[in-house]
Amino acid sequence: MTAEGPTTGSGFWNQRRKARLLLLVAFLLLLFLVSTFQKVFLPLVLAFILAYLLDPLVHALQRRGIKRGVSVGLVFFVFLVLAAGFLWWLSEEAVHLWFAAVGRDGQPGFLADIQVKVQKLWGQVFPAGEKIPDELIPEPLSLGEFLTKIGQAMGQLSEQLGKGFSGVATFLGLFVLVPIYLFYLLLDFPGILAWMRSHLPASHKNRLLAIGGRIDRGLAAFLRGRLLIALLKGLVYAIGLWIVGLPQAFFIGMGTGLFSIIPYLGSGLGFAVATILAMQDPEWGLMIGVIVVFGAAEVIENYVLYPWIMQAGVDIGPVLTLFSLLFWGTLFGVFGLILAIPLTIIVREVASAYLVPALDLLADPEDPGEGAERE
Repeated sequence: MTAEGPTTGSGFWNQRRKARLLLLVAFLLLLFLVSTFQKVFLPLVLAFILAYLLDPLVHALQRRGIKRGVSVGLVFFVFLVLAAGFLWWLSEEAVHLWFAAVGRDGQPGFLADIQVKVQKLWGQVFPAGEKIPDELIPEPLSLGEFLTKIGQAMGQLSEQLGKGFSGVATFLGLFVLVPIYLFYLLLDFPGILAWMRSHLPASHKNRLLAIGGRIDRGLAAFLRGRLLIALLKGLVYAIGLWIVGLPQAFFIGMGTGLFSIIPYLGSGLGFAVATILAMQDPEWGLMIGVIVVFGAAEVIENYVLYPWIMQAGVDIGPVLTLFSLLFWGTLFGVFGLILAIPLTIIVREVASAYLVPALDLLADPEDPGEGAERE
């Protein structure tokens, strides 16, 4: 009898190597399924991220003596009410903004005279009377023309996203499946974590638990901290734009702040919308005010909010964030954009645990193995 017994076997293809090969094949198959059926997995991933963010609130209620089922129900109900109210407000404000831009009931919107404003600005920049190129002059759109263009764009988008069940799955995923998944994931979250811990490889369990702890702290700090920064920055935008007198300041300010979770993109889009709205002012006062507000918000974010909320070494930085969004987004599409930051944090922690020690070992000038090779 050998010490290995029937569990591990002998030879090259023992039970452990077969198990590792099976796990590798399963992992590659999972990647293939995720990349191929993104719309099927997307609601589950969104629900898991939400469950991860809301689970500390459930634990806080449990510490006060409330059973987990009741705690999950309370957190889930409050989340649904707030999410529904926010989406309703967002849709109303977006409709008001569009009607203000393109006009309504025969009344032209502020985009109708944007051609005159562009011509005036061009004349101030080039007083010699040089004619503005026609391609730089946006044509004013009526409401019917605008809705037609929107319909054409939505048609093209629907062709790219697919037909039939794909569109139904997308709708169900956003408004039906995510809440259902979220409720049951919140109920089973401790069991899911316990199952993951119990099935870690015994020989690497302590190391993997340490890596998992660092990943958990990094994700919690980044996701919750970044969301808090986005909300506070949105308030700065909203208050500042309201002070300078920009129409729909709260909607544009909070929208810009929330989208600023994606570096550069959110602030850029918000600044573009605010600039277009500021062109309603015949003078330069509103435009200058918008520029000052956006500049001040960036300064407050970089020198006040980040040092206050984000701990040193937790944030992955704007450059790496932008690169991770481009990389994972190119690799997995919309699915990759949602998971870009968690995947980057996971890769960073795994590399820190396995690759950095190897590099340190090779960089050690007193490495006895290196000296032996030279001799």
